[in-house]
Amino acid sequence: MTGRSAAASLALALGALLTVTVSPPPAYSRPSPLEGSAWLLESIPGQRAVLPPAPTMRLENGRISGSDGCNRYAASVLIRGSVFRVSAEGPSTQMACPERLMRQAESFRAALTAARGYSLRNGQLELMAANGTPVARFRPQPQEIAGALWIVRGLNNGKQAVVSPLTGTTLSLELSARGRLAGTAGCNRYTATAVLGQGTIQVGPPAATRRICVRPRGVMEQEIQFLSALESAGHWQIEANRLELRRPDGALAVTLRRADGR
Repeated sequence: MTGRSAAASLALALGALLTVTVSPPPAYSRPSPLEGSAWLLESIPGQRAVLPPAPTMRLENGRISGSDGCNRYAASVLIRGSVFRVSAEGPSTQMACPERLMRQAESFRAALTAARGYSLRNGQLELMAANGTPVARFRPQPQEIAGALWIVRGLNNGKQAVVSPLTGTTLSLELSARGRLAGTAGCNRYTATAVLGQGTIQVGPPAATRRICVRPRGVMEQEIQFLSALESAGHWQIEANRLELRRPDGALAVTLRRADGR
């Protein structure tokens, strides 16, 4: 083989190699700006002012969940570009609520079903029908525990049940900006350390005063159950004026509402 033909063969081989190995970089799929967001219903066009507690909407991993103001709901959702479409509704609770709340819940669910698109503007979220008509408007859901007083509405009694506090007792929780929990456990005051993460919480062993209360009956047992439930919490989530603390296995530990009702 001559020098010229050998060089030509080498050039052809290099060209083939480059053709095989060089390819364009993979397309980058940008996550939806709604991923991991939480919202409170601001208004439904043509409807009266939203009654408390406001319906909520949380968007994570192709799922939509929250409260319609009466019952909890969950569904799968398609979000692609400006497309927003609730595609398959999952299970929901079946509580009965006052008629006005039930009507609002129905309107909210209908708005979600009718949505075909969305827009984000000035921090507000608007869902739109196929013709571009707004069907629901939302404001961001505050995600802060600190600085508010929370009143316990339910606690895990350690017997595979979440029960309401005894009549005549108040159980509360307040978190300081320095990560210190404090409140009343029904009879005694308590304090504990708390480490908060993005949706996670780690509560240190609570320390309480040493009063002995005899009324109402069972108050001291309730106090032990509450402090144990509080220490077992591993996750937190806020929806409207409701705070849920859950154990790492997903079971409810404590449910609370903001004392100011907001």
